[in-house]
Amino acid sequence: MRHLICIVLLILLPVISTHFAGADGSLPTITVHNAALVQPIGIVDSGAADGYALWSPDGRTLAISTPQEIHLYNPATPNAAPLRLPVITTPSQFPVFDAPRFGFMPDGATLYAFDWGNADSVQLWDVATATLRARLLVGDVHTFNVVVAQHHLALYAPYAPGPVQVWDTATANGDVSFDTALLLDVDEDASVTNIQISANGRWLALETLDSSRGSTVHLWDINTGNVAATIEREYAAREMRFSPSNDALLTVDDFTGTSVFTLPTLTLRLSVPTTYYMDATIPLSPDGSLLVAVDQANAVLRLVDMRSGDEQVTLERADNTSNDSFVFSVDSRLFAYAANFADRGAGYVHIWNMTAGEQALAIPVAPTSPESPFSAAQVQPFAFTPDGSVLLVAAYPYGDDPYRLHLYDTRTGARLWETIPHIPEGLPVSAVRLNGEGSAFTLSYGGSFCCAAQFGTRVIEWWGVPSG
Repeated sequence: MRHLICIVLLILLPVISTHFAGADGSLPTITVHNAALVQPIGIVDSGAADGYALWSPDGRTLAISTPQEIHLYNPATPNAAPLRLPVITTPSQFPVFDAPRFGFMPDGATLYAFDWGNADSVQLWDVATATLRARLLVGDVHTFNVVVAQHHLALYAPYAPGPVQVWDTATANGDVSFDTALLLDVDEDASVTNIQISANGRWLALETLDSSRGSTVHLWDINTGNVAATIEREYAAREMRFSPSNDALLTVDDFTGTSVFTLPTLTLRLSVPTTYYMDATIPLSPDGSLLVAVDQANAVLRLVDMRSGDEQVTLERADNTSNDSFVFSVDSRLFAYAANFADRGAGYVHIWNMTAGEQALAIPVAPTSPESPFSAAQVQPFAFTPDGSVLLVAAYPYGDDPYRLHLYDTRTGARLWETIPHIPEGLPVSAVRLNGEGSAFTLSYGGSFCCAAQFGTRVIEWWGVPSG
């Protein structure tokens, strides 16, 4: 009898363990075994007209901007008082618009924040203790954009002459003077339009525009403070990004599509016809091996090998759809894609197995017939859980259809969970984000679903499997 009990426990243990939080009090990861238990965990009205919410890289902290402050929540204990970071000490005439701008450094231990539009510094906060560790005194630059990688933070005033400031956040303590930053100068007649830092913190790409030369991309070596290479371009880049492997710089513009340049020489490796995206992101697989190239003119979506330029997969897309929805699994093994076809119906999510190079599933999330392709919801795959076993999908309503969220088993296509969220005060859903450990996702209400919907959020709700 004891042997029988042991066998039963060994069989059930993986299922039982996924229902409960870990010893550190975090929420359990969402899996095929517990997805049916997902429910609302917490909800916050930020009181800000231009606020937003971000997960820390490890998914253990949810940061929400409120007027003048940033609040840090443990998603597993929604009723506990949040840690409060008083970023803005002097409110403006309209405090509801005073939500500070912020982000996490890649290690998640530090949060940077500033008063966008009226800043004299970037504040560095310790996430664990909610204490102010340092202020980076930025000088006369009061409106700026920020990018980070490793322990580097770079800021620049958009469409203004330099210099670009590069700060080492690892060693910063107290008030840190402007002249201690690495300053990257540009021509007096040029304005800085875009900067990016490679994930390893080695390279900074900087684009400038001037009336005589047009666009120039400069590649700086942060370790030495020297320019490694420059290229002049006929058209300004809409967006730039480094490959995850730190060996290439990608740019996209409205005329030549996506260009891939090899580092550190900025030699052109690939040029791929691409339609520019509203969210301004050049989509790559997490491992950097595949580029997603949307060709609106030919109504196709191509997955292109970043080394050879060969097309690995070519998918038809709806030529009447300006926004395709797709996402990779964390290990780049799976690719989920949705598009609404006017002649064949809509509402399906297609999952491709990139290892085998073939379609694995076609999931009917909210299917419609060709006779009425827009009578039902447009679907959007948002994220895979870290092991790729569960896919989070949303269905956006047409007409009186309600907004729905779904969780699917990516191996069988089975629907594990479905809900119609309560929409507070009729506010639109502006963003859905799964955290890094796959244990919870946020629903943001307010604003619009444009440009990654980072700003304009007022109410934030998070869902997961309850602890205990």
